[in-house]
Amino acid sequence: MCQTCEEPCHTCGESTSTCKSCIADYSLYLGTKCVQYCPTKYKSQDSVCVYEGLICPAGFELNQSKDGCIPITFDCAEGYMINGE
Repeated sequence: MCQTCEEPCHTCGESTSTCKSCIADYSLYLGTKCVQYCPTKYKSQDSVCVYEGLICPAGFELNQSKDGCIPITFDCAEGYMINGE
């Protein structure tokens, strides 16, 4: 059965209330929730609440929830692979 996302979600994920993007004038907070105003210490950047002052070092990028940094590439020991069996 097809269901529409609950406002203020524009697109949703696992449920109709888990947001992936937001309607106009809302920002995505922690990768799942749309808020009209980002909480203290966060600022809206491209309709996403980003932790203020967060600068990722070379080789890292913002994580999905925009509150931390993760490596762009992962190195594995010989004979191993990322998420492989």
